[in-house]
Amino acid sequence: MNTVSLLEIRDCLDGSVPATIATCSEDGTPNVAQLSQGFYVDAKHVALSFQFFNRTRKNILENPRAVIKVSHPSTGAHFVLTLLFVRTESEGPLFEAMRAQLAGIAAHSGMAGVFELKGSDIYRVLHVRKLPGRTMQVPVLQRLSSLRELLAHVCQVTDLASVVDRTVEGLAAYLGFKHVAFFLRDTSGDILTLLASHGYEASGIGAEIRFGQGVIGCAAKHGVPIRINHVTREQAYVHAVKASLSQQAEPTLIPFPGLEQPGSQMAVPVMADDGCTGVLFVEDQAAESFDYQHEEALRSLAEALVWGLKAGMAITPTGPKRAIDPPAVTCAAIRIYLSDHSVFIDDEYLIKGVAGAIFLKLVRSYLESGRCQTTNRALRLDPAIGLPDWSANLETRLLLLQRRLQEKCGFIRLGRPARGRIQLLVERQITLTCVAET
Repeated sequence: MNTVSLLEIRDCLDGSVPATIATCSEDGTPNVAQLSQGFYVDAKHVALSFQFFNRTRKNILENPRAVIKVSHPSTGAHFVLTLLFVRTESEGPLFEAMRAQLAGIAAHSGMAGVFELKGSDIYRVLHVRKLPGRTMQVPVLQRLSSLRELLAHVCQVTDLASVVDRTVEGLAAYLGFKHVAFFLRDTSGDILTLLASHGYEASGIGAEIRFGQGVIGCAAKHGVPIRINHVTREQAYVHAVKASLSQQAEPTLIPFPGLEQPGSQMAVPVMADDGCTGVLFVEDQAAESFDYQHEEALRSLAEALVWGLKAGMAITPTGPKRAIDPPAVTCAAIRIYLSDHSVFIDDEYLIKGVAGAIFLKLVRSYLESGRCQTTNRALRLDPAIGLPDWSANLETRLLLLQRRLQEKCGFIRLGRPARGRIQLLVERQITLTCVAET
């Protein structure tokens, strides 16, 4: 008999190829149905989603044995699992992980709030058998050594900007991800801000995603990885979201440069003691691009990243040590709306929020007193900035401001002449107009 271990067929439980479950009532009446969701628990247990009071659920409560047939998404191999129902969990880490995965799928199908997980049904796996038949061969990738090289590459630097850049570039170079984005949390609210990306036509730096929004937001909200390998099935929803965003007149909206037609997406949260600190996100145009080993690699990287991000590392000193005297050229008009600190330079949106408040303080100081330098401590103690009580949040906002200036404004730069010091470098005459709250 061709028996295999549950770990060997873990990829079969992702739902990329719909599984089938067979149950039997107490009087012997059989029932066959498709599974909504499967989840690997450990080497001897799986969990199946309990969403509806259907015949399968009724049969399991009467007769706790079930058989499911699953297929490997890459090789085409088929397997039969004999299961014994153990219990239903309606809270705890496993339930939250399954609920988050379901929420991510619902976000792409326009069914948010409809796909409600009632419970996680835990089954003991009594037997796994491979069915006879021809299968495809899949090349074995040396992901462990690649992950080790990536971690070494990231750990060689100690400043926030370099950590972010090396993480994004390394995920492409070492693990082969074609489209990568690195979000960090703005602790003034449940908002994720894009700090670096790879593989997109536009960088999207400054794009915001709320907790619970899409795959990325759901991973952050629930604190668990979400991996979907069949996003193309829900393209009507994806295009509807993009169309609604493009029709918005909100000038401060920076769109996330995601793929128009993704086939696979995976979001892994960077978790600290006080919750989600950031999210690593990868996607690909092809379906079935990510397996659980990819997920484990990103989880390992996320665990390594959290300590550096929480330390509030400084941006690498850049730029000249002194300000450049602005030449006599056409003035650049800076307009800042005090209600949300939205910044516009020559009518082009730059940034808002805490980063906008920091920019306002730096520009005011420059125009009123000629001062072009300040310190991290001065920014943290300034109540007008409204910085949340988290050390790394200041560095995140400084890095975001620095990169938005580099991308949108070539004549104003943010330099770091020394650790703990910030310098505004202005190469044109500027004027400042503050629009009061209405």
